[in-house]
Amino acid sequence: MAEAMETEMDFSDGEQQTNANNNNNRASLVALYGNSSLGLEKQHHHEQMLLPLIIPGSLLIRFLVTQGPSAEVVVSELQHATSEVSEIVFFLLGAMTIVEIVDAHQGFKLVTDNITTRKPKTLLWVVGFVTFFLSSILDNLTSTIVMVSLLRKLVPQSEYRKILGAVVVIAANAGGAWSPIGDVTTTMLWIHGQISTLPTIQGLFIPSAVSLAVPLALMSFSSEVNGKGQDSSDVLSSEKMAPRGQLVFGVGLGALVFVPVFKSLTGLPPYMGILLGLGVLWILTDAIHYGESERQKLKVPHALSRIDTQGALFFLGILLSVRY
Repeated sequence: MAEAMETEMDFSDGEQQTNANNNNNRASLVALYGNSSLGLEKQHHHEQMLLPLIIPGSLLIRFLVTQGPSAEVVVSELQHATSEVSEIVFFLLGAMTIVEIVDAHQGFKLVTDNITTRKPKTLLWVVGFVTFFLSSILDNLTSTIVMVSLLRKLVPQSEYRKILGAVVVIAANAGGAWSPIGDVTTTMLWIHGQISTLPTIQGLFIPSAVSLAVPLALMSFSSEVNGKGQDSSDVLSSEKMAPRGQLVFGVGLGALVFVPVFKSLTGLPPYMGILLGLGVLWILTDAIHYGESERQKLKVPHALSRIDTQGALFFLGILLSVRY
């Protein structure tokens, strides 16, 4: 009889395990279907962030119906997951706003004004390593957008400019890998305390630099790079930096660099540091442009309307989805 009861208990445990596996498989299929549909947003005529916003709620409803926990348990787990994910979203929103303010003041013109060479091979390496270090402070997507927009003004339309565009993409990804704030992935790990600033830089700087130097060396032998010097456009010289643009560039850059220091000194989460820096920059820009109605586009409220809010919501949905 004892053997029968033991056999029955083993069968019951096996059945529960099977049901749990089936539920997990169904959840995986729902998440897989949703994520695979992200690449079809143009065919379905919907925005990319639509499905990531729907998937978490669908998975939670499925979990509530199939697993049968109380609503209080689900809400408690959701609050815990949301608190972790929100740290990343708040950090991204703050960083994107700071970058947008600096860009509105033409602050990145300080970088391009120092790129004076027009020798194709030299320009290739300069653009690569400028992007490499810029991406360690900004996120790699923002660095790519900034540098590609500047390349369109530095170099005329040609195959050589396409090569420089490829260099920017490679350099932005390489530069974002060795900094805790240079890429969304490393930022997530850093915010959750899974990596620390100094060991990450020490361990990944050289491999990241090599991963950039090798493609640059190979591209240096291409016929487009070994051609004649490029005639530069005068668009950059015709653009003027906004009033106090250098000051805004320095404070904005300092706010981004200050975040790891803030976390090390206070132990507070990085998003508090980025929001503090944004607050300081907000006060500064309001003071600089006080009473100037034509400079409203240089202030933080206008910058907030221009940042990639859809991208932030996209990450919010994706990160909540993987939790369930």
